Amino acid sequence: MITVLMTTYNCASFIKKAITSILNQTYKDFEFLIIDDGSTDNTESIVKSFNDNRINYQRIEHIGIGAASNYGLKQAKYDWIARMDADDISSPNRLEIQSKFICNDSVRIISSWCGYFLNNKLKYIINTPVDDHIIKEKLKLHSVISHQSSLFNKKFILNELGGYSENLEAFIDYDLWLRAVNKVKFIVVPEVLIYARIRNDSVSNSKLNKRDFTFYKLQRNYFSKLDSEILDNKINGWREYFYGDKNSVRLNWLKVNLNEWDYRMFLAFIISFLPENFLNSFKNLRLRLRFEYILNRKIKYWGLDDTFRKLLLEVNK
Repeated sequence: MITVLMTTYNCASFIKKAITSILNQTYKDFEFLIIDDGSTDNTESIVKSFNDNRINYQRIEHIGIGAASNYGLKQAKYDWIARMDADDISSPNRLEIQSKFICNDSVRIISSWCGYFLNNKLKYIINTPVDDHIIKEKLKLHSVISHQSSLFNKKFILNELGGYSENLEAFIDYDLWLRAVNKVKFIVVPEVLIYARIRNDSVSNSKLNKRDFTFYKLQRNYFSKLDSEILDNKINGWREYFYGDKNSVRLNWLKVNLNEWDYRMFLAFIISFLPENFLNSFKNLRLRLRFEYILNRKIKYWGLDDTFRKLLLEVNK
């Protein structure tokens, strides 16, 4: 059995669709624990409008996303926790598919591919590799594991990892994955089982700079524990490109043999000369991912647009 854990703070505009997508799951045997982290909007009335005994709604004083998540883990009835964000939408077969990977081995984190949508239209897909080693390599630069669709054992998260960080305002998932990386096996279902909402209204250059600084700091804490040979100039260059100092991008990559460069490095090297604010906005557009989705929507992702439109109709009822 599974506890679906959702923490929410002032997400009344979207939470009804998120709740409906969980209650419509083909897998029926779960507790739906919703921790309201002191919302000041009408979240409570929306949640209580649902008449389903699987919902366990608890309202607490505002303590922040990390502390609210840890509170939820401790309140959860079952050992296996499926995370769910209050502004996202789950595929109806998500829990059924992911539950098949539950076993006595608690040292595993199960996730899936994630579709990102804006104004009810899919824009791009994060199709994380399924190989555990490749996932861990990619975690050196990005949070490639979808927290929205993650399923894990709460005892392992609480007892072995110490739970979520309560000192971070965001990115508590990436911090958790970095602390878990040498202790778990990551399992990714190569299907889009969660749809994450792109909320451009919350994006600004100041927030992007703060995001980059947070990622940089988290990675520094992690990288400091790794052997020096892992920290090659190529990886460090990409790390500086995405989150750090653009001069350091060039300093690192100029030490890399030209035969190791690819077109992405050449392009990023040139882009690194652009003004910081422009570069932040450019990266946030996710143009490469959007272009890849357009190219693959009729091949690799055939029918996904129709599937998503039908899902929207169901959660809007």
